[in-house]
Amino acid sequence: MVNQQTEEAFEQAYQELKRLYADQQALVSYLDAEKYPKRQQFVKAFTSKHSHFGHIATSRGESGHYSFKRYLQTNRHDLLDLKDKWSVMMKVFLNDYAKDLAVGRDRIHHSLNAKRWPDLLDPQLNKQVVPSAMQLLVNQLHLMKDEVINNKPCTGNFETMFRMPCYHTLRAMKQLNSKVDKSSFHPHWHFERPGNGPESGEGIELPQPSLEPPGPSIFAPHKVVTRGRKRKDNSTRRNRSQFELTAGTQRPGRVGGETSRVRYHPPGLKMVILTC
Repeated sequence: MVNQQTEEAFEQAYQELKRLYADQQALVSYLDAEKYPKRQQFVKAFTSKHSHFGHIATSRGESGHYSFKRYLQTNRHDLLDLKDKWSVMMKVFLNDYAKDLAVGRDRIHHSLNAKRWPDLLDPQLNKQVVPSAMQLLVNQLHLMKDEVINNKPCTGNFETMFRMPCYHTLRAMKQLNSKVDKSSFHPHWHFERPGNGPESGEGIELPQPSLEPPGPSIFAPHKVVTRGRKRKDNSTRRNRSQFELTAGTQRPGRVGGETSRVRYHPPGLKMVILTC
C-alpha cells in the first residue's frame, strides 16, 4: 500500500484495507488516528514529489549514532571530552570518505563506464559524477532500450526524486543527438560541488587522480661480447684454458702397439715413458 504511485491508487488501497479488517475496529481506529494523517511522510505517492536522492529511511542517522557510541567506548565523558572526540571522529570520517570517493573516481567498473554509450554519454562523466549516480543512470539506460514493455507515460517522479534524467528523457535526448553531461545531474551527485557555503554544504577536497605506474626499473641484461673464440652454438661448455691448450694431459693412445700415457713434466726433467 505504501508503494502506490498515485494518491488515487493509495486511497483505493487504504479503503480496501479497512474493508478487509472491518472486524478489527481497534486496528482501523488506530490507522485512522495515527497513520493516515502522516501518510505524506512515508507513502511513495507523496514522497516522490520531493527530492530526497534515495534517502527515505532514518537508518543512516541511526548508523551514525551507533558509530559515535562505539567510538566513545564508555559512558564516562564530560561535555568537553565529547566535543573533542566528535571533532576527531569527524576528521577521520571525512578523510576516509574522501579516499573512498577518489577510489570510485579513479577505478571505474566496466558496467558503469560511460564510454560504453559514446553516442549518449559524455566520456568524462565517470570523473565528474559519483558511482551511485552512474548506477541509477545505467538502470535507466537499460529501461530505455525496451520500448515495448517500458512504454508508460512519464510521471516525472524519478527526475523529481533523484534530479537526473529518466529513460523518457534519455530517449528524447537520443533523438536530438544530445549527450548527458555533468550539468544533467544535481550537484548532490558531483565529486566536486560548486559551492562551499552553509546552504550548499562544505566542499570536500579529493586527492588528485593516481598517476600511471612507472615503467620497470630492472631490465634484462644485455649480451656482452667478450674476448675469445665465438661460440656457434648455445652450449654451456666452457672454453679450454691456456694451460690446457699448451701443457695439458693428452688422452691415452697407442704407441708401437702398446698402450702409453704421456705426462707433462717441468723443464729440466727427463721424459719418462711407462710401458706395460
